[in-house]
Amino acid sequence: MDISIIAKRYAKALRTLIGSDELLQIQTEFKSIIKLLDNNKDILSNIMQNPAFSVDERKKIIDLLFINKKIITNKKFINFLYFLIKKDKFIHVKEIFNIYVEDLNKYLNNIKIKIISPVQLNKKFSETLVKSLESILKKNIIIDFKIEKSILGGIRMEFDGYVFDDTIKNKLILLEKKLISTSI
Repeated sequence: MDISIIAKRYAKALRTLIGSDELLQIQTEFKSIIKLLDNNKDILSNIMQNPAFSVDERKKIIDLLFINKKIITNKKFINFLYFLIKKDKFIHVKEIFNIYVEDLNKYLNNIKIKIISPVQLNKKFSETLVKSLESILKKNIIIDFKIEKSILGGIRMEFDGYVFDDTIKNKLILLEKKLISTSI
């Protein structure tokens, strides 16, 4: 079965399992798990996928890493993780997290916008930009700023498959294409 289908099913099940007042708490706890898994990728993935470790041993690892350290406190979320282990789906936890966040953002009317510029944008400009985007899109804006010196100047925005590129680099590329197409 396709991983994205599996991840969607489990993300939907998690969202159905928890109350609306717990959505953001679960996102925070989930994000902490993903961060720890990313930092210890080889060790944890080998343990969680290795059939030599029983389901109970894998659950104990979850307890030691997340529950005992109070990284995870939501009982429903703990049971969800145990269920993933029992069904040998813990390997898909990152994909489940990504879909959970996408679904949560839709539910909360959030949209993530990646803004790329050659320098750090000043606070006033950033706030004005966010307010303008919220007004236009009628959504709560989550900004992901990225500095990329190669664009020379201007900004580039990416969201929901759209790209708005008002950078000097892009304008030079367009000018080059125009010059090439009009040359004899």
